[in-house]
Amino acid sequence: MAEIDRIKDFKQRPEYTWRQAATKYLLECEDMPSIDLIALQLEYLDKFIGDLPLTQIHDGTLEPFIQHRKKIGFNKQAKNGVKNRTINIALNYVITILNRAARLWRDENGLTWIETAPKITKLEEKKQRRPPYPLSWLEQNIFFKELSGRLHKMALFKVNTGTREHGNRKCASSIGNGKLKPLSLTPAFLLFRLILAVVLKGEV
Repeated sequence: MAEIDRIKDFKQRPEYTWRQAATKYLLECEDMPSIDLIALQLEYLDKFIGDLPLTQIHDGTLEPFIQHRKKIGFNKQAKNGVKNRTINIALNYVITILNRAARLWRDENGLTWIETAPKITKLEEKKQRRPPYPLSWLEQNIFFKELSGRLHKMALFKVNTGTREHGNRKCASSIGNGKLKPLSLTPAFLLFRLILAVVLKGEV
């Protein structure tokens, strides 16, 4: 009680642990589609920093978690460790939670959970990226046989034009409305002419 009274009188921040912060964050994210992934990453982190106060979360205290993940995964596919990109996913959640604790979350006295959020250093990803692997015509035909209807048309459009997500949505809309004729494995310049005809004339 004396400690509580002292905190109220001088408006000192109570000490929150990582586990408390992670639990609060999970509750705030419970309606998100990615809640299972978030919970899994926070569970991994809890084994290493769960009991630590938020003020003690920094690069140094995260290092054992990072080294463990580099050597040992948590499933058969990653039994020999995971890539830096996967570790950075967890570190991003650490950054998000610490930022919320420093800016959004407040106690009954109106104080944020921590005064400032430390800078968390993420790992280098570029050197570990896999080089692109172009499919052979045979491999492409095998994969495409597993697709049907609308998905098959969209995949053909994608591999021949290189469009990204926004273009794919437009393609999907056009195919769904019957504006595009079935595509075939024609040279890319012919497909671009087809697309141009659709855009300029509204028909093929």
